[in-house]
Amino acid sequence: MLFYLLTFPFVLALLVMWGAITLQSILGESVSKLAKSNRGLDIFFCSAWLGISVVAGLMTVTSQMLPVTLFVGIGILTLPAVLLIFPRYRREVSTLLIMFYRSRSNWLRFLLTLILLVIPVAYIGSQLIVYFDTAFYHLPVARLIEKYGAIKGIVLIFLNFGQISSWFVLSAPGTTGGENGWGAQSASVYLTMLAATQAAFAITYFATGSKRLSDTIAGVGFVLVILMATRWGMVASLSPDLPAMFLVVVVAWFLSLENTKFSTPAILPVAAFAVTIKLSVVPIAIIVVIVAFREWSQNQRSLIFSISIASAIICPYISLSVLTNGCIAFPVAATCLDLPWTPSIEQLTGQANLIMDAARGGGHVLPPETSISDGLLRWVFRDTSGAIIVVGGLILVASILAMKFTRGKIIAISLWPLLLAATGIVYVAILAPSGRFGGGYTAVLASIFVFSVIQFSARTSNYFRSPLLPSGCAAAFLIVHMTNPGNSVRDIISERVREGIYQSASSGYLTPKNLIQFDIHQPTSQQAPRWVTKIVDGVLITIPTHNNECWATRPPCFPHESDANNIKFELSEGGVLHGMSPKSNE
Repeated sequence: MLFYLLTFPFVLALLVMWGAITLQSILGESVSKLAKSNRGLDIFFCSAWLGISVVAGLMTVTSQMLPVTLFVGIGILTLPAVLLIFPRYRREVSTLLIMFYRSRSNWLRFLLTLILLVIPVAYIGSQLIVYFDTAFYHLPVARLIEKYGAIKGIVLIFLNFGQISSWFVLSAPGTTGGENGWGAQSASVYLTMLAATQAAFAITYFATGSKRLSDTIAGVGFVLVILMATRWGMVASLSPDLPAMFLVVVVAWFLSLENTKFSTPAILPVAAFAVTIKLSVVPIAIIVVIVAFREWSQNQRSLIFSISIASAIICPYISLSVLTNGCIAFPVAATCLDLPWTPSIEQLTGQANLIMDAARGGGHVLPPETSISDGLLRWVFRDTSGAIIVVGGLILVASILAMKFTRGKIIAISLWPLLLAATGIVYVAILAPSGRFGGGYTAVLASIFVFSVIQFSARTSNYFRSPLLPSGCAAAFLIVHMTNPGNSVRDIISERVREGIYQSASSGYLTPKNLIQFDIHQPTSQQAPRWVTKIVDGVLITIPTHNNECWATRPPCFPHESDANNIKFELSEGGVLHGMSPKSNE
């Protein structure tokens, strides 16, 4: 916990530096000048989210040349600090960093709000529990990237490994340490702390009577996503669903800013980064492209630079995806190339159906003969929280539209955030109704709903000005964390660590906790997975002996022995590093 609290200010400052460089190149003017003509904190957080997007792009490029080790990650993150030797750049960065001190009359209130939101996040993020999907393929892929970098044909090891994401690349440096790796969840924890920080500022602005939609989206939207992530144990995981939800709120926040001259160009790299994380955020790309096209004639120079940076973020991801699975957007068959390691049409279709059926079935694959009505009922009962979020989002769309034209008076709601959230929740509801996929859209819709209600009733805004609101948010985070489904597993594992059955995960105060190896299927009766070693094509590999789990061992690990027998390494002397292809192609 202390590790995150002590290191987060430095990580945030470095991200802001990267973002400031990017923003200045896009707009062609200094951040200090932007801060004078806009609210300074808008520029600060715009730079922070831009910084994450640029770092993700750089690390994705690096992954195709080098292993994404801890030192590589630190090197890329700290690179802009070299520019501090130049006085002009020091002035620019200091202008952004002192934005925290601008609202001096509210400084104490903000500080208390920040503490109440960030400390619970740091605590929750340090309570590592490895859930099924994270252990099954998120963590193994991140570990492979950390040890080898991009691997040609990694999908041949296990079809789920084809679901590559730039978030795995960002998480890779935290998986260092082999089977006792530490800090695998660090990227998610830092991201959540950033969202909590922006929410703290927004809640402070509520207290001073802010009536901006952007503050409502940041204050309500981020808090709701953190609550959902806490409920599903996603803060302490590598799940790409968490950044996908956050980035939906971030893009809606960008779209709600009043000055489109800087917000529209700045949004394109962030949208590009979002698309490289998860296909559930495709509506972001659609809406942002429409907005950019609308602004083209008024802001051509900035948009050209922005498109260039966005392309530099998304192109390495496309290259990474083609290298690993043969597709631009796995498992969409229409985007796949005819390469030796590309899965067959049947495999791709089966994988796509698996994802959609699992979402509709609350984490379980539905029988082929299941009717639509039967499937909906199974979904509601198996994934009640997810159903509430998706159905609630659809109800919110109808409520907001009805409210907009109620009482003969049009409620002033910005069109683009509403269109983004409405398009997104419908997209998720049709293709793969899951709370994890639709959570960000519903959080934005809830924010817009709250904003609309406040316009109807001044009394409602008093609730958001209450000094007890931050305390209520912090309490909600902790209560949801202690009552979430993984809490019983966490208690079981903690007890077994005390009994000496499982290896201790270390204190986690000054360094992130090590991973605890336990059987994710049967934590009460089974110990950590075991594995055997085998020589395949001259390369030493490991194969688990129970439940196909590779997360608890050093790579290269093949979940299925049949996979190991059906591939050949391109260059045995180089092992996994030089890629693999099917033996049938010999």
